[in-house]
Amino acid sequence: KNILTSHSPTLTAKFPEKSIIMLDRQPDGSAVVVDKTKQQIVAELTNNIWNLQEQNIFLASNKTVLVVEGKTDEPILEAALKSQKKAGRYTHMDFAYLPCNGASNIPTLIAKFKPKPGQMMIAFFDADGSGWDAIKEVMADGKNYPKDPFGKAKKKDNIWYTTYPVYKKGVDNFNIEDYFPRSVFLKYIMRFKALTEIWTKDRLKRNMAKDCEDGLMTDKQLEKFCHVFDRIQEIMDADTAGLDHI
Repeated sequence: KNILTSHSPTLTAKFPEKSIIMLDRQPDGSAVVVDKTKQQIVAELTNNIWNLQEQNIFLASNKTVLVVEGKTDEPILEAALKSQKKAGRYTHMDFAYLPCNGASNIPTLIAKFKPKPGQMMIAFFDADGSGWDAIKEVMADGKNYPKDPFGKAKKKDNIWYTTYPVYKKGVDNFNIEDYFPRSVFLKYIMRFKALTEIWTKDRLKRNMAKDCEDGLMTDKQLEKFCHVFDRIQEIMDADTAGLDHI
């Protein structure tokens, strides 16, 4: 089993009555205990939205990690990647996701949570005020942002940082959901029948993610997410070439 319990004290706000030991299986088949600090960070930053099994699967994974702002980013990106793979694109990509409940939590994660040797970690931010504020906090020369060009992505302490690529001209605040066509937004917004039913931004995001998870988005509606995977490929190529920015 990947999850064991003992009587020694440990962190877990969700299960305070138990001590949880998580095991990571190594390439040679041996198992090692996952650093408790990592367990704490995952539990705290995800606000316990993952159960213990989900936490353990993530911590034991050797996949490229995409650090994202919210839980809704994962089903959206997974649906988009599945759509692209059907067309024969990005078939080599496979990710583990770490949602951080907002851009402001990502610097905390980065300060303590490091990728495994040989594992790539990419932190994605919305191209908006909170996203750039988080990038400024992470980067030592953050006081120069956004006056000085950040470029497409930068690497620091073995972690890559980037924003979701803006493909529309004249857009100051770009979020991951902005890859969906306008018709998708209207589909949800026009459902209301009374003032109290008008959808909030969070509700809209949750329902978009749910429809992605349920396979209700079409390939056409997901096609613009190719910009995200193009960016990931650029980062992978740069990392292979030994570069620290693109």
